[in-house]
Order: sequence, then structure tokens, then C-alpha cells
Amino acid sequence: LILFVLVGIGSVWALGWKDFRYALNQFYAVKPEAIAYKKSVELSPGNVTVGKGQQLVIRVVDPDTRLKHRLFYRWDKQWRELGMTDYSYSFPSLENSIEYYVENEVAKSGIYKAVCLDEPFVKSWELNYRYPAYTGLSARRDSLSYGNIEAYKHTEVILSVGTNIPVETAVMRFSDGTSQAMQQVNGTHFSTRLTITAAKTWYLELTDALGRRSRPEEKTITLIPDNIPEVRIIFPGEDVLLDQSLLLPLIITANDDFGLADLSLHYQINDRPPQSLILRSLITSKLFTLDHTFDLKGFGLLP
Repeated sequence: LILFVLVGIGSVWALGWKDFRYALNQFYAVKPEAIAYKKSVELSPGNVTVGKGQQLVIRVVDPDTRLKHRLFYRWDKQWRELGMTDYSYSFPSLENSIEYYVENEVAKSGIYKAVCLDEPFVKSWELNYRYPAYTGLSARRDSLSYGNIEAYKHTEVILSVGTNIPVETAVMRFSDGTSQAMQQVNGTHFSTRLTITAAKTWYLELTDALGRRSRPEEKTITLIPDNIPEVRIIFPGEDVLLDQSLLLPLIITANDDFGLADLSLHYQINDRPPQSLILRSLITSKLFTLDHTFDLKGFGLLP
């Protein structure tokens, strides 16, 4: 019986050897299908600039959901790992500039930078004064007044400022509703020229690339009083009666905080029109005293 079975098996094998060998080759030729993973990691927003205290959300764009994604960031030399939820992570209030990237078991993104900008403000002020010629004052530079201007009327002032971060515009906003744009020297320096004609207040409005405006900080423009010249007739200093000579002795003093130019005597006789007489055509001092005898004989007066 056993011999019969073996002969039967051998006969079947002999009859189907070609088919059996083909099946055997096919069995060894079949290999497991390779699993294809996404070979890159793209991130949003990539390189970005945000304001200090603003939110930053980092997302994986079109992630391979079969892989675990991990976020790495640093603000110094040490990388730190953060877990991601739904392939994203939110920094609710960014306080420092950071570098970041995301990796999984197969791929790694590029390294991106999120630049954190402070609010714009002025960190340096400079005022250059050019006073009117009549004052006789030399030009002056002031870097300690923090933008508060104090000058005589018609003084020309060149205002220069330096900002903590690059800004797009710098505009002076005045209390009378007017404004004046400053000229950009470079990303953090601006300058403008103005002539002082009235006292007022103002503030500087800075606008950065993110559209943020600086906080208003009130400044003042103060006019230094320019007192009018003071003239006194110290003698006789009272009503007098003239003798037949019709000569009126006068002692006149004059002074001005910036200096005198000339001195004239103004008078009116009875109902006649007012008249004037130049007593000194050129004065080069701030204080002047003159003894003068006013001769009234030619005016048809009676003693």
C-alpha cells in the first residue's frame, strides 16, 4: 500500500513538474510592497517677523499623518523640543526671536527664524538751533531735552531722532491739528527742519513694518520771550516850563536784551502831526545813555 501511494505521488509530481517549478519561482519572487512616506516637511509661516507679545502659530503643511512630528526651537544655543497638537504649535505671546524646525521619523524641515520686534520708540533725540540774526547768538546743539524745544521766535530747528528698530515713517503731530513728516536718513534715523513761530505741544508718531504705531509721548515747543527795547527819559522826567532859549536838556537811557540798533525821539507840538528825530543812527551795545539838548526854537513856540 505504501509503495502504491509513493508511486502515485511520484506520478503526479512527474506530470506537473513544470507547473510546480513555476509556482515555486513565483512564490520566491513575491516581496512585500514597500511603504512610501512623504520625504519632506513644509512649515508655515517659515521666516517671519512678529511684534513682541504677539501670537505665533507654527503649522506643518500637508503632514504625513502616519508619522509623529516634533517641533524644535531655540532662542540661544540650546535646542528645545515641544509636542505638537494637530500638527501645529502656538506661542501665545512671543517675547524673543527664535529659530525653529520640525522633524519626523523620515524627514526634517529647514530651519526658520521668527524675528520678534519691540514696539517702536525713540531712543535718541538731537536738536540743532539756528537763532535769528538779530539775537547775535551762535548755533547750538542739544541732545538732553528729549525733543522739547525752547527757542526765540523765528529760530530754525533741525530735529534728528534715532529709533530702537527700523520703522517705515516718522510724523510730528502738533496740537493745532497740523503734522510734518520727517525725512528718513536710514532705517532707524530721521530728520526734519522747522521754524519756530508759536508755542504748542506735539508728539512723534512712528510706524513700523508691521503697521504698529508708537505710543504718543507729549513734547512742548516753548517761545522764549523777546522783550521789546526799554527807553526812559530820566531827565527832566517831568513836565517843565522852558525859558526864552527854548532848549530842553534831555538824558535818555535805552536797553535791549539782544542789543540796540538806533535811537529816535518822537514828539508832537500842539495839534501838528507827530514827528520824529534820529538821535543816534548806529548803536552797537545793549545799554545806551545819551545827553541831548532838544532845540525848539524853530517851531514857532513862545516861552
